Amino acid sequence: HILDEAIRKDLPACAEYLSRNGITVTYLPTQVGQLFMSTCEVSSLRLLSVAGEQLTHAKKPRYRLINGYGPTETTLYATTYEVTADMDCPPIGRPSAGYATYVIDQYGHLLPRGMVGELLIAGVGVGKGYLNRPDLNKEKFITFQGQRAYRTGDLVRWNADGQLEY
Repeated sequence: HILDEAIRKDLPACAEYLSRNGITVTYLPTQVGQLFMSTCEVSSLRLLSVAGEQLTHAKKPRYRLINGYGPTETTLYATTYEVTADMDCPPIGRPSAGYATYVIDQYGHLLPRGMVGELLIAGVGVGKGYLNRPDLNKEKFITFQGQRAYRTGDLVRWNADGQLEY
């Protein structure tokens, strides 16, 4: 289902559409998803996936909630985390199938758990680069541990549970 533009901007209408059509799985941009979770109820919904920016708070809904992370340059969600409890700033999770993630310092060295550094993403969905931008390609797409990797510029760390968090 592709929602009409008018429904996309009206969360109660969106929730009513999902319910009326028995929609069980949907994706919403993070900010819309946060508002949706706090104001709407959809009995048919089994899974809500949010992505696009940092999820700053989440209340465990009746359905599964997936916090996805993946810049355009990595095609799909490079990491995911299933929110199973009320929390502020849920982690962005672990690498999705076919991806590898690394946390590095300013010199390109791997950092241990708990240390904040830049997130690198390698794997099947990493793009080939920016069209006609060799300077930016050289900066953002590198070889790391024998793999093509994308430098996200995002600061993250591995937490005690082995999850990536902003």
